[in-house]
Amino acid sequence: VRAVRASSAVLMVAIPSATGFEALGAAVMVRGAKGVSVLTDAGVVLDPATGMVRNGLVVFVMGSKRGAPPPGPYPLAIERIDHRSRLAVVSFKGLSGLAGLEIAGSGASLGDLVSAVGHGSLTGAWTLSQGLVTASGSHAYRSDATLGPDFGGSALINSAGELAGVAVLADSGIYA
Repeated sequence: VRAVRASSAVLMVAIPSATGFEALGAAVMVRGAKGVSVLTDAGVVLDPATGMVRNGLVVFVMGSKRGAPPPGPYPLAIERIDHRSRLAVVSFKGLSGLAGLEIAGSGASLGDLVSAVGHGSLTGAWTLSQGLVTASGSHAYRSDATLGPDFGGSALINSAGELAGVAVLADSGIYA
């Protein structure tokens, strides 16, 4: 239930295509001392052929609730990319007052239950998957939550409804 509530902080990242928009992955809004920031997997915003930032990136919000903002698209801007962690900090304009997730106060531990909130890029449908933390390191962990290659940037939510990680695709698998 907490992961479903937290899903309003998850955005779909897309680029224009001949038929409308092509979904690339997800991004998640987080609350911090300076307000709301948006995090995603750097692989979502970088062109795999060139390594350069993709042109025309936009985000869509979940707009299913009464009084919710229009779903989008909202132009996306890249603020910075950390190539070591493969995380990108991004921003978008046109919306205000959106709530971000609290970042978990402690890291995920072996056996912790996490929920992955993202979407399938083939359909753009929002998805929810659950799994256990199966490996943990100093700055990353691995979960057995079902995630495909189009789930980069998905939010990993702990049982308290806090952001426990962001799904990042690496050569050796998907990490948070």
